[in-house]
Amino acid sequence: ATYGALVESRRVVVRHLRVAIPGLPPALAGFRIGQVTDIHIARDLTQLHHLEKALRLLADQRLDILVATGDLCDEPKLYLTMLRLLSQVPTRLGHFGSIGNHELFMGMDIVRRAYDRAPVQLLEEESVRLGALRLAAVGYPIRGRSPRLSLPDVPAQLDAALSERSAGEPTTTVLLAHHPHVFTQLAGRKIALTLAGHTHGGQLGLGQGSAIESL
Repeated sequence: ATYGALVESRRVVVRHLRVAIPGLPPALAGFRIGQVTDIHIARDLTQLHHLEKALRLLADQRLDILVATGDLCDEPKLYLTMLRLLSQVPTRLGHFGSIGNHELFMGMDIVRRAYDRAPVQLLEEESVRLGALRLAAVGYPIRGRSPRLSLPDVPAQLDAALSERSAGEPTTTVLLAHHPHVFTQLAGRKIALTLAGHTHGGQLGLGQGSAIESL
């Protein structure tokens, strides 16, 4: 945590990943998605000026959309400011957010009020059609007081998020999901690409798994 706060948070870079999707409609060729995740804005964690530096880099990327996949801010008073900074990155089709576990810890009333006042659209178990792209999002299901993701609840979330997608719809679906465990629940759902976060880069990765189970 000390290394992340004092060293890594100052090493701001843009990582470019080209994703080949079989059967992609010509209208989506070269479609550019900017993703911001797990930035944990707080006075004792990631500072707002670090985010501003990162967003200046994204501003030059000619993005079609910008997506934020949860755990964005750990201080209620800074949440709206953080969202407004995200919205300043130029995009062709808009800015969209989904929920992580830290949004739940903060309180969804606070989070929803901030989104209502910012030009960033919050997607909660729902989707939006953007031409040939359908952008869907699921939240972070938990049960009781446990902070762990409840995997058995993910299929119902996916059903809700994709409920507006018609069988013959000529679109490609991109899913936002904070926790990457959602990947295991996607079989047969025709999701072309899933964008997640939560692992903070996998610092404790071990082969295809992890040295510890991330909460």
